[in-house]
Amino acid sequence: MVFRCLAATAWLLCGAPLLADDAPAAADEFDARVAPVLARRCLECHNGSQREGGLDLTRRATALAGGDSGAALVPGKLDESYLWQRVSAGEMPPEDREPVSAEERAILEQWIAAGAAWGSDPIDRFRYTSDKRAGRDWWAFQPIRRPELPAVKDAAWPRNEIDHFILARLEAAGLSPSPEADRRTLVRRLHFDLVGLPPTPEEVAAFVADESPDAYEKLVDRLLESPHYGERWARHWLDVVRFGESQGFQRNWLRPDAWKYRDWVILALNQDMPYDEFVRRQIAGDILFPNDPPAIAATGYLVAGPYDLQGQDMGGPRMMRQSRAEELADNVATLGQTFLGLTIQCARCHDHKFDPIPQREYYQVASTLAMFRHNLGKPRRVEGLPEESSSRKELRERMAPLRQRLAAIEGELRDELLARAAAELAGEVDEARAKLTRCHEELQVLHAQAPRRFIDVETGAVVVPPAPPSPLRKLLKAQFAGAALLVFAAVALVVVRPWRALVARSIKPGLAAVLGVLLAAGLVAHGTTATDPNVAVQAARTREEVEKDQAYERKETEIRYAQAALAELESRRPGVDYAEILAALPPDQREEYRDLVRRTSALEMQDRLLSGGDVYAVVPEEAPVILHVLERGDVDRPQETVAPAGIEAVSVESADFGLSPDAPDADRRRRIAEWIADPANPLPPRVIVNRVWHYHFGRGIVATPSDFGFSGARPSHPELLDWLAAEFRAGGQRLKDLHRAIVCSASYRQSSAMRPDAAGRDGDNVLLWRKPPLRHDAEVVRDAVLSVAGLLSPQVGGPGYKDFEWQPHPPSGEDAAYWPIDVFGPRYFRRTIYRTWVRGADNALLSTLDCADPTVSTPRRPATTTPLQALALFNDSSLVAAARAFAERLEREAGPGREEQVVRAWRLAFGRDPAPEELEEAAAFLEENSLHQLCLVLLNANEFAYAH
Repeated sequence: MVFRCLAATAWLLCGAPLLADDAPAAADEFDARVAPVLARRCLECHNGSQREGGLDLTRRATALAGGDSGAALVPGKLDESYLWQRVSAGEMPPEDREPVSAEERAILEQWIAAGAAWGSDPIDRFRYTSDKRAGRDWWAFQPIRRPELPAVKDAAWPRNEIDHFILARLEAAGLSPSPEADRRTLVRRLHFDLVGLPPTPEEVAAFVADESPDAYEKLVDRLLESPHYGERWARHWLDVVRFGESQGFQRNWLRPDAWKYRDWVILALNQDMPYDEFVRRQIAGDILFPNDPPAIAATGYLVAGPYDLQGQDMGGPRMMRQSRAEELADNVATLGQTFLGLTIQCARCHDHKFDPIPQREYYQVASTLAMFRHNLGKPRRVEGLPEESSSRKELRERMAPLRQRLAAIEGELRDELLARAAAELAGEVDEARAKLTRCHEELQVLHAQAPRRFIDVETGAVVVPPAPPSPLRKLLKAQFAGAALLVFAAVALVVVRPWRALVARSIKPGLAAVLGVLLAAGLVAHGTTATDPNVAVQAARTREEVEKDQAYERKETEIRYAQAALAELESRRPGVDYAEILAALPPDQREEYRDLVRRTSALEMQDRLLSGGDVYAVVPEEAPVILHVLERGDVDRPQETVAPAGIEAVSVESADFGLSPDAPDADRRRRIAEWIADPANPLPPRVIVNRVWHYHFGRGIVATPSDFGFSGARPSHPELLDWLAAEFRAGGQRLKDLHRAIVCSASYRQSSAMRPDAAGRDGDNVLLWRKPPLRHDAEVVRDAVLSVAGLLSPQVGGPGYKDFEWQPHPPSGEDAAYWPIDVFGPRYFRRTIYRTWVRGADNALLSTLDCADPTVSTPRRPATTTPLQALALFNDSSLVAAARAFAERLEREAGPGREEQVVRAWRLAFGRDPAPEELEEAAAFLEENSLHQLCLVLLNANEFAYAH
């Protein structure tokens, strides 16, 4: 909505002119009335950087000087002021802009006629919101105010304060809320929302039978205390911060210890760390708590994104500068969008087009993040807390009885499984060695057929011997010095301005021809180290020779892959996964064992972080890094230097950190962390409560969770957003309290059933006349499949599983390579958040179900519906195998009776009993198909994929 100066009416009635002999009053009048009109109506096109018609109206001098059409402003003379002529004729602003109102025209007329006195010079065009951009008076930048609860007609419906805001909007639109969902729906909804797993049939039955008045609240508390709560909500956070476990880009090296940041997020959420502390530790944990290993792991946030290893560590000087500038832009974008809901990166090349962020402020924020690097090839070693520290002693004391009971249940089973794992690993090593030997032998065969190169059988390396002298060489040897000089001169011309364009058109083709002849003649080395003795003196190789070279290259690549695979296997130690033991245990011991593993591994996760070791976290630069404003964002056009600072538009005491451009990294990151987490900063509380609301309802109060600026959506319930933010801040910024308030509201408990009458008025359900049904995320679908099949491992934390094979980067710095594999077995039965998230190594099933790409921030996942999804769910090998395990579970738990198996299947998959017609259809299906196929059908049902 465009903000207008309604006070102009009082000014006109009083007839108060801007008198020249009352300069202070005139300046105040200009700033209060005239400047807002000019800023909102004129300065979008007529400012210092965009002077349409040659006119700049931000300064008095340039306004008086006018533009291409003559004097824009002649004090006291309306008829001679081109500005007034265009405004009074309705020609300015242009037709695509909201026209100037009568009140605004009167303000400009009175001002010019009275002498056009000026105030603040220049006018701050970022101060005022217009119909084209946000100013510093934009709603998101204003301090948080706790609004009063709105009055409602149906006073019996609200369960808490949230419902007053929802119901007031519904009643104003002539709508009513939906009835409360049944208890089976509610228990299933809560489980998927809070822990991301389906409830067991026993949990559903217990909740339905619990008639105590606080049964619902007790269930909420139990789920919020589950270790699986952190796993579910960490996945949302990792989407936003684009967490990945490889570098991305061309090299894409693996980050072996990046998973510790993922574990830290899970642990922080489970411990209900205050959100402002959650923010500080991710930005400056190693500075604020230098002796705290988990706080250092928290800074994995700063290096969670992709890293252009080729550009920054292996490129030329300009490529390195450009790649570093791109990395900084990505970090600024993530920082701004994650915590502030601002697209600060859009001011990298010019002032922000829509929000009050000048280009200089982009570089100020970038400067706060400019003095740390990724720890490539040299993991950051963190000193752990001593074994005798109180924290680690307490953990060991809590783990001891749990481990004793686990050992008692496992008995000799673990030793048997460990021996089996060792034998399997030894077999894999033998197979890898045999494959490498075969590759060497095949390379020798190639050499025997066409002895172009010599092969070191031990290493697989290719050695090219020097060629014997030839008459042609002797003839041309005397000319070699001259030819080399010619080549050097031509190359120099190619890279030196201003001859580059000319050389590209004329000299370079000739140079290429010369080099081709020299290569064919044997003057330029062919191969690895020297000239091939069998290359004839010719300008082009035959097709047969090319094919031979390609065969060599393929076999050499295969050898490198085989060597890397063998090295990885030889470094692996045989182990036994909790899920393997769980699968081997008798059914009557599995539930107790599952609970023991869940509790023990949650404590082990804490102990791993406290014990330190290698971690993928920030590495501070030692030498000062000074940033400059870059003209149009060009790394070759640096302008003035900038000091680390924040965004002035944000309502914090000061965006000036008082730092010099060469301040150390510790000061920079400490100050930006404090500035973002400042209690006076209104953006972080608004942004995080909106994110949580978004994940519970499928749409945020602001529908663009990472953009609260002008280009983002406007709040559907602005008073509710501020009430939630105010409560959140006053309550110590505890996320679990926020969850509790949302899910305990009557708004959340509504039925998800469609109501055509309400949909006709509010088709997108923006006013929340029902609880929207939400399709499960890809990870939740996979986890739910494993859960109902009885396969899901309860283990929490630790290194992730790999659903791919890979060729690690060798010392020569080549690219890492990944290729997906079919995986199904106990080591892969962990929750999907524990997958190793490699950029570019997608899992086909997860990607088809709209899983987030770790290369980019994903505040909102798409929810597409495509034929590929149905094909994947019916045909993916892991789904087919899980359906078979589901059927075996039914036979084991329900016995041989078909009806009992069907009832148990419905309870496990849907949390309810089958309807009579469903029983009949299932019986008919089983007459012609297997129980395994029925299970596969259930795993493909919409009811399984949605939370209603």
